[in-house]
Amino acid sequence: MIRPERPARTKTTRPMFWGCALVSLSLLFAGCNSSSTPTKQAAQNGEKSESTTSRPEQCERDIDNILDALQPDRYGISSDRDTTVNMLTRWLTQCGAAEDFVASEEDAEFRAMLLPADVNEQALLEQFTDVDAGYLRNSLLIRQLVDSTLTDEPTDIDRAVTLFYKVVHNIELVRDAPGAIELAPFQAMLYGRGTPMNRALIFAMMLRQLRIDVVILQPRSEEDETDRTLLLGVVIPEEGVYLFDCRLGLPLASPADDPVSPLPAKPATFAEAIENDAIFRQHDLRGIKYPVSAERLSDINVLAIGTSSTWAPRFGKLQLALPVPVEIYDGLASSSPQEPGLIARLETAGQDGLWKAENIGVWDYPDRTLSRLKSLTKEETEALQQLYEIMQGPKHVTINEETGQPQLMMPERNLHRGRISDLQGDVESALSVYVRSQLSIPLPDTLNQHTSDWSAYWAALAQFEQGDYSVAAESTERYLKTPGFWALAAVTLRANALAHDGHYDEAVKILEREPVRAPQYLGNQARVRRWRRLAAGESAVDPLLTAPPAEPETPPAEPEPTADEPKPTQDSPDDETPPDADAPRETPADLPPSDEKPDPRFEEASTDDTPAAADAEGGPDGESKDAPPAEPDTTNGPLEEEGSGNE
Repeated sequence: MIRPERPARTKTTRPMFWGCALVSLSLLFAGCNSSSTPTKQAAQNGEKSESTTSRPEQCERDIDNILDALQPDRYGISSDRDTTVNMLTRWLTQCGAAEDFVASEEDAEFRAMLLPADVNEQALLEQFTDVDAGYLRNSLLIRQLVDSTLTDEPTDIDRAVTLFYKVVHNIELVRDAPGAIELAPFQAMLYGRGTPMNRALIFAMMLRQLRIDVVILQPRSEEDETDRTLLLGVVIPEEGVYLFDCRLGLPLASPADDPVSPLPAKPATFAEAIENDAIFRQHDLRGIKYPVSAERLSDINVLAIGTSSTWAPRFGKLQLALPVPVEIYDGLASSSPQEPGLIARLETAGQDGLWKAENIGVWDYPDRTLSRLKSLTKEETEALQQLYEIMQGPKHVTINEETGQPQLMMPERNLHRGRISDLQGDVESALSVYVRSQLSIPLPDTLNQHTSDWSAYWAALAQFEQGDYSVAAESTERYLKTPGFWALAAVTLRANALAHDGHYDEAVKILEREPVRAPQYLGNQARVRRWRRLAAGESAVDPLLTAPPAEPETPPAEPEPTADEPKPTQDSPDDETPPDADAPRETPADLPPSDEKPDPRFEEASTDDTPAAADAEGGPDGESKDAPPAEPDTTNGPLEEEGSGNE
């Protein structure tokens, strides 16, 4: 589903966005016509010139300069953050009123009703902030990520599945235990590590670029209304609400799923799941029952996904001014850029008894996380700084001409820029950085060893995403001989590469040995069962999904007791105990016994439970190569991004 395009701006042809950097820089210094020198002199004298650029052209030029400064490989690196924020505010003051944007009274009512007071206050600001600038940078990167990922997918749900797996493969799951630092979207993408909530937010931002709505489906519970289920609904009008699980890293497969695909390709819909509880039961393990059922779907919260910037009227004005197809605004009610508003669209999607209008809300996680990142402790800041420095490598050793002593120099294209290139779709540039990083000199007083370690894993991931499955399998095999920081991720990546290459038996053997407490354990065991079926030449679809529903048995009528036979009382024992119909399915015998499996969805893991590299398949005597300092319970991001609130 693609909603109607915004009206085209009536003006002269604009340069293509992704190639406008040089044009923008030249305009920044030279103006837009050949008579720039007299114009500049007149401006210095406080005089007006007939050749001065008109206001609409100046506003368009300002937008070009802002977009150039916000490019993911420039913002905060070669472009100053404060200057960029000031440019945005100046545009809003001088040009924003000219945009044909009108926020409705209903939109204001929805914000006041659905947003926390501080979030609504942030949305109503009449100036841009560093949080806004970070949101814009994120949106640009995500648009580039979407464009470089999609190929020829024929339908909206096919595109959604492709982008979901892009998120899952690039955001390795870490524990989201209490007290863990939640990273902002840019950090999770840059560092390739995050919680299920990180995955959900990034996935929703990606589909927003296609104008496809994503919601959190949160079953309500008398015991715990905020249990750790994280089920997503992708809304495709006229089709349904498709189900994805960010913890499993899988769509919930439907009975019509592709029978030969290594991973689920056809998600079930909300309506299907209400009628067929097997859609959830296919993910039961012995001792771990999937925490959602068809019955629980009868009472859920439906939470829209966005931040204060997403709902802010100032972004509605900026949306209309953008010369590029980047979606940054989504009003809760109807407005000039879109009809109808988000809440109305979700009400329509919930018709036919899926959910009630009063159960629609806004997910508070994104803004709560941004607020938390502004008040990190000293220990958290230091831990993140150490990991941030890894991305600045590999450092080069040169000889100081004056002292004759070796000195460390920063590279022009460090791992940070290589990773950004990777996310933007420039895999060739990224691989050149990854290869060069692995060849860097591993001096003990530098972080080059860790930069090399990260590069080795990301190079294998890039090979996998390019479809070079056998090469990726070989790369991860080499990595796991001396496993480092990405040991658990490399195990999963190697298994996925082998499965996509048709070696299902080998893939199963690898994940069978995965530590039970690994964050991705539940999702990987779902993969194991699917791959077992494919290895046996069977359909990949779980038999539970296609089995006919069991007919309820009618018990035979009991004869009336005779006069000599006593009638049963309440204390009379039953002849037999009926089987537990809700008992979870047993896992294969070669998996660990149930009493060794904690339930990570309802039990909070200790911060000491993070699996060590020695638990993964790999190095001699279980030893791993040097790892970075003890990782905090978080995806690991740069200090400057964390503390500044720029995400």
